[in-house]
This record gives sequence, C-alpha cells and structure tokens, in this order.
Amino acid sequence: MSVSFYTEMARQGHLYKLTEEGVIVGGAILFLQGDVLNIGRIFVAPEHFRKGYGSFMMQEIESMFPGVKEFTLDTPDWNIRTNSFYTKLGYTEIKRDGGLIYFSKLNLTENMIRWAESKLGSTAYAGWCLAFIEDALEISNHIEIYGGDSAKESCEMYKDALRGGVPERGAFVFYDCLCPSENGPVNWGHCGVSLGDGRVIHAWDTVRIDDYLAIEKLTALTGDHPEYLGWVALDRVLNQKPRV
Repeated sequence: MSVSFYTEMARQGHLYKLTEEGVIVGGAILFLQGDVLNIGRIFVAPEHFRKGYGSFMMQEIESMFPGVKEFTLDTPDWNIRTNSFYTKLGYTEIKRDGGLIYFSKLNLTENMIRWAESKLGSTAYAGWCLAFIEDALEISNHIEIYGGDSAKESCEMYKDALRGGVPERGAFVFYDCLCPSENGPVNWGHCGVSLGDGRVIHAWDTVRIDDYLAIEKLTALTGDHPEYLGWVALDRVLNQKPRV
C-alpha cells in the first residue's frame, strides 16, 4: 500500500495507530457501516513481529466498538498463518471467493449472551453466579478478564462505573445478597448479565432469566432477598487491570 493510500485513509478517519512510548508499532484500517465493522487490515512494523501486538490490536479493536454486532475481514486464501491467526481469535470462515477467505465474528456481548442462553435451565452454576457470567464472557470470546472473588467484591472493583436504572445489553448487573457460609450469612452478593430489555440472565438455583427488579423478590437460602445495586458496562469490565 502506498503512502498516499494511508494518507487518504487517515483523512477519511479510517486509519488507527498503535503506539508504545510514543513510537508507532502498528495500526489498522477500519470501516464502520451501521452496526458492522470491517477490519480492512491490521499491520505491525517488522521489528515488532511476534511480540503479541497483532492479538492485542484485535482485542482493542473489538473493545473500542461495543455497539458493533459483527466484525468482518478477509485474507488471501494462500496465507495459512494469517488465516490460522484469525481462527484462533474466534473468527469464523463464511465463504471463499476470488482467492480470498471471508471471516466474521459476532461481538463480545453477543457471544457472551448466546453462550449464557445456551445454559438456561442448567444447575451447574447454582450458587456460582459470578463464575457463570465470567465464564460466559471468557469462554465465548477466548479472553481473560479480572474481577473479584465474589459478586460483591467485583461490584466494589467496578464501583467507579456503577450506574442505576435499566441496564444496557451486555452489562454486568449487581445486587447485595446474604449467602450461606460456614460462619453464617455473608454478603457475597449476586450478579447476572443484562439482555438489554430489562431482563437479566443469571445463575440462581438454575440458570434463568428474570426482570432485573423482579430478582429482588427471589429468596436466597439464608432467607435474604437480593437488593439491586446497579450495572456496569462491559467495556469497564474489560478494562479492569489485575490486582497487584
């Protein structure tokens, strides 16, 4: 690609750069059309090959556009290494045409919700509400996130971004709730994932869907009822740094 091409892409707002300590190490050309983002290409400076920048950029791109429902891209069919790279990141081959392989990936939110809904009725997560929503996000998207050891602790970690009202789709939704322990009732809290229409999918006795306020009417084994605290947008969860 010529310098004039990149200059024009920058002028149109399609060119993004990745820097480290002020030095450009790579970049991407992105095209947003409605709720679909086409990743025209990503590139890394040769001296920074095999340092993880490619994977990092792809994760950052997906995090930058939380409202996007689908990410698309294409690569030459002869480039086995690149095609394997995108497959490992969760992209699915859609078709082959004209020497190109076309890939697609639903965004983090949709992957998470689809995985969570596949567990409806399961008792595997009974008493493990935080593990349920973290698994939904991590397993479906092949990523790792950082939170607390309980729903209450995670809520405290994200409290700078805690909001009230009807939670947006994909948000982590938190409640106070006394839970049984060897030393008596403990406020480990409760949590779920918002479906964006006032409903929350969460692990109680089974994985189930309830209105976010109706969850307050459920009764825990301690006799306590969850108390709604608020919700945290998915991008805040993704940006949480590991505890030192």
